[in-house]
This record gives sequence, C-alpha cells and structure tokens, in this order.
Amino acid sequence: MGGPIHTLNDLCNAVKARFDQLRGSVVGVKIPTAYNRPLLFEKTSFSVAEEAFNEIYRMRLFKRLEVPPKGDKRVPADVGAEELLPLQDYLVHLIVQEAERRRLPIQIHTGLQEGNENIVTHSNPTHLVNLFMEYRDARFDVFHGGWPYSSELGALAKNFPNVYIDMCWMHIISDTRARSALSEWLDEVPASKIMGFGGDYAFIEGVYGHAVMAKENIARVLASKVDDEAYGLDEAKKYAGWLLRDNPLRLFFPKRV
Repeated sequence: MGGPIHTLNDLCNAVKARFDQLRGSVVGVKIPTAYNRPLLFEKTSFSVAEEAFNEIYRMRLFKRLEVPPKGDKRVPADVGAEELLPLQDYLVHLIVQEAERRRLPIQIHTGLQEGNENIVTHSNPTHLVNLFMEYRDARFDVFHGGWPYSSELGALAKNFPNVYIDMCWMHIISDTRARSALSEWLDEVPASKIMGFGGDYAFIEGVYGHAVMAKENIARVLASKVDDEAYGLDEAKKYAGWLLRDNPLRLFFPKRV
C-alpha cells in the first residue's frame, strides 16, 4: 500500500492503492459511519479537508510535548469530531468515486444502529441525497430497509435509479414492520431493486434463522398480493426468486445472471 502517510495526498493514494490491491477479492464497499455522525457528507474542497487532516497531527504533537505535570488531572486537548468532519466528508466522496469507477456497489448503514442509546436521526437515508444525485453511475445498496425511515427509503428508491433497498437485519428488528414495509415497497418501486434478505450475523446459525424468518415474511407478503389480485401466482413466484436470489446477483455478481 506504499510508505508512511504524512499528507492528505498520501492518505488518498493509500485509499486508491487499497482498492487496487483488493481488485477481484471484494464485491462492494461499506460505509458504517451512521454510528458516529449524520450521513450528510458535504462536498468538501481538498484544502479544507487537508486542514482537518493536519489538525490530527498538530494535536498529536501537542499531546506528546505538552504532558501535564505529575498530579495534574487536566487532559491535553485532542482533535474533536467536529474538526474531523471535513476530512471524513472528503474521504467518503473519494471512496464513492473509486467504487463507482470500478463498478462496485456501495453499502451504507441506515436506520437503527446496533446497541442502545444511539442517535437514530444520524442514519436517516434522506441525508444521502447529495451522493445519489452526484454519483449517478454508482449503485447504492441501502441497508436495514432504513428502519424506522422505511417510507423515506421507498421514496428514494422510487426517485433514484441508483438506489437499492436491502432488508438485511430488518426481519429480526420487526417481523410486522418488515412485512408492511415490503408490501409498500412492492407497490412503489420496481421489484428488481429490493434485496429481501441479508444475514447480518457473524455466525451461521443466526444467518440460517434469519433466512427462515425472511422467507416466511416474503411468502406472506406475496401471498397477500395474490389474494388481493395485485399479482398472479406465477408473478408472485417470480418476485420471490428476485427478492431472495436474482436481485443480489444482479447487483453484486452481474456476470453470473
């Protein structure tokens, strides 16, 4: 990946080198930063991002040189989250650009965060509109159905051809909401843009259990569409295959479809 990182240019080159290094080994990139900040990534100039980058080094040097005397409980100043936002914004745009150029889908965590006492408004998918508008050839795989912002995500997927809905984790969060959201989405957006399942577990038993729940929820929603005569039986079966297999293949492995 190159030598040490002393400048923002070095960091950007390292990001690009990492993409090159992983060519053929990854099928997408993921942005999980909704745990720490709002998902609004502003367009930032290199010079402003560079100032934020340099601030990290200034504060690191300060901490090394200005150690409080023994017994002094004051903590040396450190760079804060606000100061880093321009750098994060710049790097997210860089990552999206590199993924777009390589035709790699971009997964973004939206909606409920894992654990308690998170700021859920940070993860509203509507914060991402500027990315959707600027990077029209990028493909955005928006995680967790945006829950509790599922209706907003439906509107985004309807308005932007490059936005896809991913229901990973959603069936575990709420069976009822997973079904109602999916029913709405099937009325609002093309069925080819919905990923009906993603395990989102680190162990296989959890993935299997979640898959069972997802299949049941999807079957119940599609059965209700048949009962309401919105779909014919063959059409419902086709969409079941799309939601559970074909749509993820089209997005992540287009050459296999």
